[in-house]
Amino acid sequence: MAKMKGAYQGVFYANDFSYLDDPCYDGPSFFGDSLKGMFNGTLDVGGEARVRYHNENNHRGLGITGNDDNFWLTRYRMFANWRLSDNLRFYGEYLYADSGGELFNNRPIEENRGEAQNLFLEAQLTDNLSVRGGRQELLLGAQRLISPLDWANTRRTFDGVRATYANKDGSIDAFYTHPVKRTAAYEDKWDATNQDVQFFGAYMTRKDTWLGQWENYYLGLNNDTTNFDYHTIGSRIVGKTDSNWLYEYEGGTQFGTNSDGTDHSAGFFTGGLGRQVAMTSDWKPTFWFWYDYASGGDDELRGGDGFDHMFPLAHKYLGFMDLFGRRNIHDINAQFITPFFGEKVKLVLWYHYFMLDEKTTPFNVVMNPSNPGNAAGDRELGHEIDVLFQIALNPRNSALIGYSHFNSGKYYSTTAGVQDLDADFFYFQYQTRF
Repeated sequence: MAKMKGAYQGVFYANDFSYLDDPCYDGPSFFGDSLKGMFNGTLDVGGEARVRYHNENNHRGLGITGNDDNFWLTRYRMFANWRLSDNLRFYGEYLYADSGGELFNNRPIEENRGEAQNLFLEAQLTDNLSVRGGRQELLLGAQRLISPLDWANTRRTFDGVRATYANKDGSIDAFYTHPVKRTAAYEDKWDATNQDVQFFGAYMTRKDTWLGQWENYYLGLNNDTTNFDYHTIGSRIVGKTDSNWLYEYEGGTQFGTNSDGTDHSAGFFTGGLGRQVAMTSDWKPTFWFWYDYASGGDDELRGGDGFDHMFPLAHKYLGFMDLFGRRNIHDINAQFITPFFGEKVKLVLWYHYFMLDEKTTPFNVVMNPSNPGNAAGDRELGHEIDVLFQIALNPRNSALIGYSHFNSGKYYSTTAGVQDLDADFFYFQYQTRF
């Protein structure tokens, strides 16, 4: 049953439907199962449909804007995984993303009316070593720096090559890629490779060390358009003790050359301590306390001396309202996770207290300054509370219902050029996979 529930992965090219070949499997069947293992077990076909409603108060756009909007996002994905031989496979995935009902211009991550999301050949060179070339999503670690950004309607992807060595103890990934430039929804052409940006690196994961799972990585980002190059060396440790204490650390240093030719020096840190508490035999909620930090600087543009978060799943960590990116920020936050009236519904409560690192400007999730040219009157950005219900209708169908509120801090009441406003966000989502 575990294989059935985990058949769909964060990237669909890692999906595993082998449980359907098990003659002893007697679990439920789902729409689309007949499309798996076709042509003597060589071809899997499937997909996803998702719809989400947004009601945004005072934050339509990026940051606190004073704009209200409500709209619908729809997304469709179709994939085909074709095993050409024991050592060679072709994978293709199509994505269509649309937005409707909005008053203001949609965000770039909300519309892409048809594109190749993944399109690659992969060769298994040895039992442990594989090489993949073509268009491919990247998801590594906890997605703080490398993610396909599933919250976005469009998802992120890259063109390039990746090699993976994996055994029972862990894995090493090495890659050299270019991000894909999103074509405007009204243009009748495929998304193209952004040759002006190079993203490359190596990522090592060791399982079951005495510290827990231990990850180490090097990431390089060169941008020929804005003329900067950054190099990030970092690590992550995550684990659980026998007494149900949970812990996670991730941090790194970033160096290189800024757009103006000066030396780049920045860093980030995340630390979390949690515990699963057995309140009763049936109720075991989890508590987490977190601290997130990313350095700021004097330069307000991307390519300056603050930390650059590269290609993250920012939505997951710095508040569900996506007001701030991982640069020039402190975030003290606490999380409470519990089953809610049964195992199919999970309640997540998450509180954030945001502050600036340097008294300049906050940065949004695309690394643009929210208020360039105006020094901050105060470092306190404000408080955010997120309430989320995650509903597992069955292993192939799920729903989200969420509400978030941002209470603006002294930065907004003391700084020129910003609006001193609170903000609210309500949303619900339904997703089905087949």
